Amino acid sequence: MNLKRSKYNITLPLRDGNEVLLYNTLSGAFVALDKEHWSFYQNEELWPKHVSRVKLEEFKKGGFIIEDSLDELSLVSRNFMQLRYNPQVLFLTISPTTACNFRCRYCYEQNIPYRSMTPEDIESTIKFTNNLIDNQKPRVVNLTWFGGEPLLELDAIYRISERLDSLWDRYQIECNVDMVTNGFHLTENVCCSLKEKTGLKSVQITVDGPKAIHDTRRPLADGSGTFDVILDNIREITNHVKVNLRINLDKKNLPGLSSLFEIISQRIENKDNLRVYCSPVSTKIGQPAHLKERFSLEEYGRILVDNIFPAMIRYGLDKPELPKPALLHCAAIGSSCFAIEPEGRIQKCLDLVGRAEEQIGKIQKDGSVAWNMPRILEWELWSPLADESCAQCVFLPICGGGCPFSNLRLGFRECEPWKSNIYDLMELVYKNNKDKENHG
Repeated sequence: MNLKRSKYNITLPLRDGNEVLLYNTLSGAFVALDKEHWSFYQNEELWPKHVSRVKLEEFKKGGFIIEDSLDELSLVSRNFMQLRYNPQVLFLTISPTTACNFRCRYCYEQNIPYRSMTPEDIESTIKFTNNLIDNQKPRVVNLTWFGGEPLLELDAIYRISERLDSLWDRYQIECNVDMVTNGFHLTENVCCSLKEKTGLKSVQITVDGPKAIHDTRRPLADGSGTFDVILDNIREITNHVKVNLRINLDKKNLPGLSSLFEIISQRIENKDNLRVYCSPVSTKIGQPAHLKERFSLEEYGRILVDNIFPAMIRYGLDKPELPKPALLHCAAIGSSCFAIEPEGRIQKCLDLVGRAEEQIGKIQKDGSVAWNMPRILEWELWSPLADESCAQCVFLPICGGGCPFSNLRLGFRECEPWKSNIYDLMELVYKNNKDKENHG
């Protein structure tokens, strides 16, 4: 059997000269090679010899060494298509309202009209979902409550959930329920009620810095601060659901990041249910034009390694990890992704909620849909493999071509920030893992 090295291998010799780090972006495998294993990896003549069979199997298991006849790009393409057109997993987002009680300075929904679901909208949404489940018969439904601020229409959430629960039971569907919320109204009582009545498992809440920074970036509509209420709520609800605490980061709030980590570490006790992560403020339709504080790809990649991960480690909030394989970067380009909003409009991308001109369909009273097929095809046929620079990129299996919204609506390819500093990230992950081993 003829063998070859994977085209998706990334190697990094460490400065001490004793080990070489090896990372495969297709399998996600990451190992440190001693001199003996590194020599074996480099010397193809050793691979077929019986004495080295154990080493060979280790490399093959990690996807580092593969059969010579395997076209890895074809494998990536096949796996991408399987994920994209998988009817067994349905991604359903419901926005009961586009209204919001916050006035975040960078929000891309600032200029959309505020609308909430009417009783007729609720009924047609339920009928549409019934029809969808009946036709597709998925095994898993990932249901996200979105907005606006979804908790402004708590009653609608309960009414829809009550009807959909019987649907999940009838078809024996595993339903994973989460919510994107600003967290202001998510008290412990509300959280427990949502968990009981909707099956809520996790929430995403954004906190943008210590009190002085956060309150200027994410105030209430009347200008009042929100930091203390949100932190108090997070402290309580982590005893009931998982919380993904997001920090929208730009040059304005970066100086307060370490202080925020310290506050989170001190005020939130149940860290088993807490995940903290940062996301750079990025370009969106409808965002204020004055936002010049955004990081470039290279700048944010540097900040990940120099600022974010070291501070997270210091305060025990998270550990640095290498990107995992993600051939389907976003569910929006799949055939089983629907975001429903007031007035029965269906979108593909959450960044387009509230924009009637972008809808892929409109739900009728009986639950049928007037589909906008050209718009659907635009999303469901877009492929990173059509871009030669993406198709030949070693990062394709962990990037999936980047954000489809950026490609389709903003006209540029949005690469991931770790692309510019993957070697530094590999070394940081290796050192952190080794420190944990040495300290038990």
